[in-house]
Amino acid sequence: MTISEVLKMIFERGADNFNEGAFEEFTNVLSDNIVYHIPEVSTKNFYTPEKNFGTKADVLEYWAYLHDQFQVEISRFEYLKIGKVSEIRCFYDAHFYALDVEMHFDEYGKVLKIINKIFRTSTKEVKQSRLKEELNKLLSINPLSQTKKSYFDFGMDLD
Repeated sequence: MTISEVLKMIFERGADNFNEGAFEEFTNVLSDNIVYHIPEVSTKNFYTPEKNFGTKADVLEYWAYLHDQFQVEISRFEYLKIGKVSEIRCFYDAHFYALDVEMHFDEYGKVLKIINKIFRTSTKEVKQSRLKEELNKLLSINPLSQTKKSYFDFGMDLD
């Protein structure tokens, strides 16, 4: 198994554990003195202020809080870069945001640092109104404006 495959396996199992609220499963994966950062995230149904933590216990407590209060789940993810410093894009569709997660691993596969950056936030209403606006714009264009005129419009008498 390559290092890339091992790291992907660690992350996939971690995403499942995060979604299930099984935070005790992270005790062997996270470094005791982990560096953790999340920026302020604000959407229609989710809010967290910017947070910085320096211990595994604080990170796990924060994740448990998010899970209990907001039912936060990773809907899907994409690998951007795999290695000692990995980047994964995590989508939280129920809360209308996505984070780019930078994870730093030590030589034993323990996570030393997690830096979250906002990739995108939006609300369902914004998506729908933008789509509606674009659709209205498309439907209002009439490139070949044609008006049918009858014989009566020209003042012609057919009698």
